[in-house]
Amino acid sequence: MSGKIIEMREVGGDHVCGYYYDRASNLLAEGRYGEAEALIAEGREAEPVNADLANLDGLVSLRKGDLEGAVERFGEAVLLDGGRADLRNNLGTALLEAGRTREAADTIASGLAIDGENVNLLRNAASTAIALGDADRAVELACRAVRKEPFEAGSHVVHAETLFRSGDRAGAAEALARIKFLSGAPMKVLLKTVHLYIRMDMLEEAQSIVYSAVECDPSNNRMMLLLGKILEMRDDLDGARHVYVTILSSDPADIDARNGLGCILERSGEYYEALEHFMEAHRLAPSNER
Repeated sequence: MSGKIIEMREVGGDHVCGYYYDRASNLLAEGRYGEAEALIAEGREAEPVNADLANLDGLVSLRKGDLEGAVERFGEAVLLDGGRADLRNNLGTALLEAGRTREAADTIASGLAIDGENVNLLRNAASTAIALGDADRAVELACRAVRKEPFEAGSHVVHAETLFRSGDRAGAAEALARIKFLSGAPMKVLLKTVHLYIRMDMLEEAQSIVYSAVECDPSNNRMMLLLGKILEMRDDLDGARHVYVTILSSDPADIDARNGLGCILERSGEYYEALEHFMEAHRLAPSNER
């Protein structure tokens, strides 16, 4: 679990940098990562000491799932402009997601030394404190983030996580409940909320959030998969089967849905049909183990 990446920033002053940055940012937003990388490479060749382009390069790597590449490029951005807390936040986030927790903690602490009220850094600091086993410190940092931005859903889910990890299940449930009253929560935050509800064995609450998200975007297969899993955990096998079949009707190559449907069929005693789905999932991804 990590805090929010600071993705975009106004780039002024240099016309060349602004040209490459704006175009590459648009390509990144459209998911055209290869084109964005090529354009950023051109921009960095023209402006090799520009921290914003290095940071944007890191964002592309992060979106692609290349965590080590993101760490390297965010690190370059920090070296180019070490006085910016937002760049240290992004580097800290990549380090945290790469499992390099101690380095993340040191990087985030250096960012807070620059800007002690930066909400993203506070949330990341809470996440690193959790990972390092300092629950009390994590709760303190998460509370500071909530006080700073009480209408930011991401702060509440981090707060809930810290409370749950410290043993305060009731407090965690209360923190999660606040998210329902905040509009515009990002999908990433909603996914974290659902996963935390599942870990807390609050399946009805998890299902409620998933239903709302699916109603807004029926094509969101990540939420649909969670719905199938929750229904399976609540022993609603017919409901779970319907969800997995719906996913596979739009994406027959979805391995998680195929394995999920196989599990439902197996639990229902339909062993031959279950085996067909497990074999197809293996064919699609031979390294995937059920």
